[in-house]
Amino acid sequence: LIVIGLLYPIAACVRSITEEKELRQKELMKMMSVSDAAIGWSWFISLYSFLFLSGLFCSLTADALFAHSQWVLLLIFWEVAYLASLMFVFVVAACFTRSTRAVLVGLLLYFVGYFLTLAVDYTTMN
Repeated sequence: LIVIGLLYPIAACVRSITEEKELRQKELMKMMSVSDAAIGWSWFISLYSFLFLSGLFCSLTADALFAHSQWVLLLIFWEVAYLASLMFVFVVAACFTRSTRAVLVGLLLYFVGYFLTLAVDYTTMN
C-alpha cells in the first residue's frame, strides 16, 4: 500500500529534477557561482524532508497499531526505505533528459519492482 501511495511523489520528484535539466536551470545557477554539491544537496534536502515526515508518521502509526513494536526501529526501517526510493529517483532522473519519458519509465520500473515482491513466495523461498 505504501508503494502505491508513493507513486505520485516519486513521479513529482523525477519530473522536477528532469525539468530542471530540461530547462537548463542548473547552468543558470552555475553562472551565479552555485556549486554542483550545493545544487545536489538542495534537491536532496527538499525532497527528503517530505519523505522524512512521512516516515515519522508511518512509524508512529505502526507503533500505535502494533503493541509489541518499537517506534525507533520502525522509524529506521521507514527512513531507509524512503531513502532507497529517493536514490531511485536520482538514478532515473540522471538517466533521462526529457521529463515525460523519465516519469513514465520511472513509474513503470517502480511499479514493476512492487510486483516483483508479490511474485516471490516467502514460505517456500521460491
